Amino acid sequence: MPFAENNGIRIHYEVEGQGQPLVIQHGFTSSIETVQLLGYSDSLKDSHQVILLDARGHGLSDKPHTPESYGLQPAVNDVVAVLDALNISRAHFFGYSMGGAIGFAMAKFAPERLISLIVGGAHPYQDNLESFRNVDGKDPDAFVKALEVFLGEQIEPEFVPLVVANDLEALAAAARPRPNMENMLPAMDIPCLLFAGTKDPRHPLVEVCAGQVQQAYESLADEHVFVLQPNPRELRMAMPFSAIETSFHVRIGDSAWFANCAWDALGIAAMLSKDTAIDARCPVTDNDLQLQVKSGELDPGQIDLVHFAVPAARWWEDITYT
Repeated sequence: MPFAENNGIRIHYEVEGQGQPLVIQHGFTSSIETVQLLGYSDSLKDSHQVILLDARGHGLSDKPHTPESYGLQPAVNDVVAVLDALNISRAHFFGYSMGGAIGFAMAKFAPERLISLIVGGAHPYQDNLESFRNVDGKDPDAFVKALEVFLGEQIEPEFVPLVVANDLEALAAAARPRPNMENMLPAMDIPCLLFAGTKDPRHPLVEVCAGQVQQAYESLADEHVFVLQPNPRELRMAMPFSAIETSFHVRIGDSAWFANCAWDALGIAAMLSKDTAIDARCPVTDNDLQLQVKSGELDPGQIDLVHFAVPAARWWEDITYT
């Protein structure tokens, strides 16, 4: 059972699958077990090295009872400690609720460790967690009531035993006010996806945050990290992937993507390191092209010559054509 250590606090983590590293951080009162039961790791481990960790105060990680042991900065340091233990310099990060707040904190305090950020049901603005102000965790009913106020909904009766099975004194100590982190949004230089249910009380602020993140998207597009459509300013290309349908189809097992061109189709095969089938059509000659990539190499005999109609130095003059 692996643990990473951060200033004397042991953080439990588990690793499943192979591929690009993806950290999944659970929400408040949850754990690695919850993430696994919901099927996230099973769905992602075929394409990613899925890294699950119990936040301090949760699951099998250490559970100090002092409020000063918690906060977003220590949580970020915990994630970094796990990445360091695995010798991983950068990873994708997916966090929900409390995990999403930790994700924003990663973008603020350790942006060099992120490849991309996915946040569900959370925002980077100040949150005082007012409902937990006088809760010490010694009264389970009071803790559940405070949690329901914080969530903005009643917890289903069958889930209450799962909540109170936690170390509630540790969780009460962890329920600290979260500072405003919006000043880092315009400077974000990584792909970011935000989502929230329309009935989630945090949905309005998630929408506000999405507007501020759009400014960062424009900056990334200016740096040629990806390509936005002219109107509306939505994603068109995140090389080598295309966000719109194209004539370059890439298939790996039961999964399929669109590429921007034949070159990018080969790039998807190289990025995912899987046997790949590519079905393409030349937009100029209308000729069909089928390619197979096996064990990291193009199937011999399928193609002898690659011709680029536009020199690479001029691709960005009209990237949607080239």
